[in-house]
Amino acid sequence: MEEIAPNIFIIKQTIGFKRYKFSVNVFVVAGKNGIVFDSGFGTKKCMKQMDTAIKDITGLMNSRGRSCSIKYAMTSHGHWDHFSGLRNLQKNCGLQILAIKKQLPKISSQKTYLESFSTTDSTRTRRFFSPRFGKLHIPLLCVQFVPDNIKIIKDRDIFMVDDTVWQVFHLPGHDTDDIVLYNEKQGILLGGDLILRSITSWLGPPKSDLAAYVKSLAFVLTLPDIKRILPSHGSPVENPHERISSAIDHRKDRTEQILGLVQKAGNKGIAFNELFGIFYPETKSYQYKTLSGWISVTLDYLVKTGAVCCEESTPFAVYKISDPNFDLNLAWDQLICK
Repeated sequence: MEEIAPNIFIIKQTIGFKRYKFSVNVFVVAGKNGIVFDSGFGTKKCMKQMDTAIKDITGLMNSRGRSCSIKYAMTSHGHWDHFSGLRNLQKNCGLQILAIKKQLPKISSQKTYLESFSTTDSTRTRRFFSPRFGKLHIPLLCVQFVPDNIKIIKDRDIFMVDDTVWQVFHLPGHDTDDIVLYNEKQGILLGGDLILRSITSWLGPPKSDLAAYVKSLAFVLTLPDIKRILPSHGSPVENPHERISSAIDHRKDRTEQILGLVQKAGNKGIAFNELFGIFYPETKSYQYKTLSGWISVTLDYLVKTGAVCCEESTPFAVYKISDPNFDLNLAWDQLICK
């Protein structure tokens, strides 16, 4: 546990072993009506870590002569590594769970969680989340759900912790249900997976949306006095404007690359697996799901804009140019200016 900003604490959780470790940041905004943002993992060790951290934070604040009551907990989005600790915070710490409506199917039950990741899209997407993978990862990763007593919140809702205003923003893209918390006074954004300091935020089917993601990044640039982003993975983003602008440019560059490869393929078109092989020629099979996500999401964007068409009659979807006059620069400007 570390106080990463005045009255804002970070609890770093890690699961796995040896080289295969995975970490997430949980943030506690301490004070009267305090908030836990993202709840971490559902393992016994991580749940005990959270219980201890909340007690320690409360004790530390009280020792400073400050009243502290951690009252709420919310997840930035419905991925297992962000919400699996909610049930423990509700049952053992007595916290009120908050969520936007779009998060409910994922965090409330195993059945609706798995259904939320089902899709009837192309072969490449169905292969991405197989039913077998879905059922196996729930017990393996100690995914826990919150079946009841969830209070619904909305985009732009405001929460007061002591005399500090924290505002909720629904910023989809990484997933459909992403939310962030912003404190204008301190210029601090609790950003979930929206933007990370040193790596690209993961995008992939079936819930990521490139256009929505770029719009969300552009929106963050408009927040008044934003100085620091505290992401759910890795270290703080201390240069938010520069980092977000870089992320937007990176996504555009990748889109240009995909579009160029489809154009180069001509009337024959290019299959999804061919595109993947160009970008990752020596990839291990177990890395396919992780690395292919952004390619899939980028192709979906180009199909939706009418620039590219998709033929799914073959084992792998084949992509061809459908609008040779498509102007990516114009389309991108429209995304970031809306």
